[in-house]
Amino acid sequence: MYRVCKVCGAEFDSKKNGMKYCSPACKSVALHQRNGTAATHESRVCPVCGSVFVTSRRDQTFCSVNCRVKNHRSKKHERTRLSQAEAGDKAGPG
Repeated sequence: MYRVCKVCGAEFDSKKNGMKYCSPACKSVALHQRNGTAATHESRVCPVCGSVFVTSRRDQTFCSVNCRVKNHRSKKHERTRLSQAEAGDKAGPG
């Protein structure tokens, strides 16, 4: 039985009753559209280097892995410095 894919409009031979999509890729697209998790390609500014980039994921914050790692390392360094300063304060004056 031939059907029309609900995503891309291609005609396909349905092997099972109730098939709506021609491929797993179209099924995945439909699922993401239904759940509101489809990728939104929007322009953002990287908080590390300041470059403008187009997102490939909704939750993408940085333009590259390098900027993501730089951000993580700087926050880790800051946490370490603060915890060492607190430890020094607890020791009190000599």
